[in-house]
Amino acid sequence: ALPLASLFTEIVVVAAASGTGKKLAYELTNASTAALHLRGGCILVSIARTLSAHGDLDEQVRALTARIAREPQAAPLYVQRGDLLRAEQQWQAALHDCDYALTLDSRLQAARLCRGLALDGAGRTSQAERVLTELLEREPAHVAALIARARILAKRDRPLDAAADYARALAR
Repeated sequence: ALPLASLFTEIVVVAAASGTGKKLAYELTNASTAALHLRGGCILVSIARTLSAHGDLDEQVRALTARIAREPQAAPLYVQRGDLLRAEQQWQAALHDCDYALTLDSRLQAARLCRGLALDGAGRTSQAERVLTELLEREPAHVAALIARARILAKRDRPLDAAADYARALAR
C-alpha cells in the first residue's frame, strides 16, 4: 500500500467570546477541507489538506509534471503541482506554477489561493494578505481564503480583523 500524503493542518484558536479576537494558539502540523467548530466561546479552525493517497510528494510532483507535459494548457494541473511544491516549502516554484496557471486562466481562484498561501509560507505576509484580499473581492464567500487571510491577520497582530474573517468563514 502507498502511504497517505498528509500535508498540513493549521489549527488556530481565536477568543471570540471575549470580543478581543486575541490569538490563543497556533499550531502547524500537516493537512483539503476546512472544518470550523465553536467550542467554549472560541472558534477552532482547522484547515486540512490531504492531497492524495498515491505516494509521497516527490512522486506526485513527477506524475503531475508528466501530465502537464501531455496537457500544457491545463491550468488546474499547475495549481495542483503548485500546491504540492508549496507543501514541500519550494515557495518560488509554487509561485511560478500559480502565476502560470493564472496566465492560462485568470478566473482560477484556486491559483490565487495557492499563491497567497505560498507567499505566506515564504514569509511575504503583506503580499499574501493582498492576494487573498483580491481573491475575496472576487469571491467574498471563499471560506479557505477567509481562513487563510484570518491566519495572516492574526500573525500580523490584527486580532480583531482576524476574528471578523473567522466569523465570516464560520457563517458559511
